[in-house]
Amino acid sequence: MKPLALGLDISDYSIELVALQEKRGAAVVSRAARAELPPGLIRRGVIQDPDRLTGELTRLLDGAFGLKRPKLAAALALPETQVFSKVFAMPDTLTPAQAAQAAAIGAADSLPVAVEDAVANTVAGPVAPKGQQTVFYAAAPKRVVAPYVELMRRAGLKPMFFDGESLSIARALIDPADGEPVLIADIGAKTSLLTVIVRGRVAFSSSVNVAGDALTSAIELKLNLPLDKAEKLKRKAGFDPSAEGGRVFLILQKPMSEIIDEMSRTLRYYEKAVGRPIKKILLAGGTSLIPGVVDYVASNFSGATVARGEPLKALSIDPEAKIGDLKKNSILYATAAGLALRAAGLRDGPGLNLMPGNEARGHGATASVGKALNAVSEIISMVTRTRKTHPRKKAAPHVEPAETAAEAPVQAPVPSYAAPPEAEPAPAAKAPEAEPQPAETDGPDYGGNIGEILDAVAPVDRDAAAETESPPEPEAGHDEEPGHKHLSIESIISRAKQSEPPAPAAVMTAKKPRSARPSVGKLLILVIILLLAAAVGIFLFIRKNGPVSAGLWSRFAAKPAAPAQPVAAPKPTAGVQESVSVVAKVGTNAPQPGGTEPFITGRIVETDVVAQDTFKATGTAQTAGGKASGIITIINTTPKSYTFVATTRFLTKDGVLFRLKSAANIPASGQVDAAVAADQPGAQGDIGPSDFTIPGLSADLQAKIYGKSQAAMTGGAGTAKAVSQADLDQAKASLMNKLNSESQGNLKA
Repeated sequence: MKPLALGLDISDYSIELVALQEKRGAAVVSRAARAELPPGLIRRGVIQDPDRLTGELTRLLDGAFGLKRPKLAAALALPETQVFSKVFAMPDTLTPAQAAQAAAIGAADSLPVAVEDAVANTVAGPVAPKGQQTVFYAAAPKRVVAPYVELMRRAGLKPMFFDGESLSIARALIDPADGEPVLIADIGAKTSLLTVIVRGRVAFSSSVNVAGDALTSAIELKLNLPLDKAEKLKRKAGFDPSAEGGRVFLILQKPMSEIIDEMSRTLRYYEKAVGRPIKKILLAGGTSLIPGVVDYVASNFSGATVARGEPLKALSIDPEAKIGDLKKNSILYATAAGLALRAAGLRDGPGLNLMPGNEARGHGATASVGKALNAVSEIISMVTRTRKTHPRKKAAPHVEPAETAAEAPVQAPVPSYAAPPEAEPAPAAKAPEAEPQPAETDGPDYGGNIGEILDAVAPVDRDAAAETESPPEPEAGHDEEPGHKHLSIESIISRAKQSEPPAPAAVMTAKKPRSARPSVGKLLILVIILLLAAAVGIFLFIRKNGPVSAGLWSRFAAKPAAPAQPVAAPKPTAGVQESVSVVAKVGTNAPQPGGTEPFITGRIVETDVVAQDTFKATGTAQTAGGKASGIITIINTTPKSYTFVATTRFLTKDGVLFRLKSAANIPASGQVDAAVAADQPGAQGDIGPSDFTIPGLSADLQAKIYGKSQAAMTGGAGTAKAVSQADLDQAKASLMNKLNSESQGNLKA
């Protein structure tokens, strides 16, 4: 029987685990468990209290596997709020290793985390047009990742790999053989993560800081309820218009609209960039379990099907398994299930490995030391091979195997994936029927002179193939060569295009010709170069840090901690704001039970305010023929509320048809403003203030529910009202006043 494959998902609020076992090629759930975490142990993915968190994880594992459980190997998903990622496009002539290096160079300028302070990894991106390839690059701060490694080890787990949430959820919810793009909306507690997945690979990802907590806060503020009761009311009523008189439904629409707007922007962006619409949306995360949320989201996307993800479709459940609430709340286990599927080798597709030690090569002083060590190793290996070569034996020529990703010199980590089936690997160069070339001219054929562009150093044999070398940094006090001031993906691509195609790879011999062996003079020159490089390094080090002194060595020497001495506060400089830290002890005179220390409890109160209003535009602009649009007021005189989906029809007395742009809820005996657009383009849609009926309603209801417009519809043809700078300034001032007033009222409440 194959060993268990354990997936572990740790968020700010809970821990989920899924243990799978392969039986006859199927993924069978052996264990599943979930525990909610006390607040404050993790904040936005950063561990705050490792001791208490270790206790919570240990109790969960003991309950699932028993107190005498063995040391299990487990895969973990890092919180998406701490993983920075980007998809890079580049020529398909680059090998996976070269593409990873180019992505690392581009990431250094585009991601908000320093390369030397992060763990990074690359995987294959989505299928690209012919002649191109894409690379998905991800990085996480080491200070965030390291505590998770320690947490797992203290809990008796052996870390296998650290993946990202996006790829893990996609692995559980989507068959990688499905070629249709899918938008996964993972709506958690703090953040809503939106990811476009194509064949199991990330094509685009974005997030919005509005999620389940924002929905709960809206109920708390509007109904003046305690936070726990607001949460229960959200889970009970949700987006069901008939529950709680529809009041919860109306409250939740405002914060939910921000998530839906971001989803719409993602769909439009992908369709514009790729020319292919997304027709399927999957909801994930705890918020996807709220009543009516699937139908509500679906009402805002007429061109796509919306459903809640089903991770159990890819799994079977052992009849004797301990699974907790897996069947009832399966979507909460999606990330853990995706991790377990990868750990068991049961689902193909790319996966990250953001474990420490897998990061890209360092830079600066550390990289320089590495280069020196590599150079010394190369010299030693050259000397060793020279001694082993027998001058009287004739070497039989053979073709050197094509360079693999693991042998290519890289700065970024080698991707842990196979090349996508759509992208054919570059064919290996055939060996010409000719005499072997001297060793000095041998080198890897990168294609498009990419080896020269990346300043790659070709290893002379397989023993040295694993040694890598970074491009040398310019020495202080020297100007860089023209064209080398900044290395980026764009420069790599442009230079690769300008270069001539490389010559075919030369035939290699098992042993070097005598003329290619390093002579004593050459070795002496190399040693002198190394000594000069070391001297320059020492000079630059002293120039930067000053002469070596006891104070400098004290940074590296361990010393016993000296007793704390009072330090006089520096005098404030005129015109400079001073930052003051105040530490206060709060106590009580009342005796505490059991001699415990006095404590106080508190709560941080945050408020989010949103203001919206309608302002009249005073400017004008020329427009091409299009669909006229504007605002109508929908009036409901009945004692019942109604919800109109997007594309609901509104008809004028003259027979001009308009449609709602998005879903709208019309309260009982109330009214609401909504945006509409003409059904057909052209000047006929440019009408003045009008009355509207709703053809979809019965004749009786048409008299009670109707629409009115106070301003003209514009945009069909000719000129249209346009927003001027004065309009923007006036609107901004008006909204700021509203925000200030609402926020003060919220905090007082």
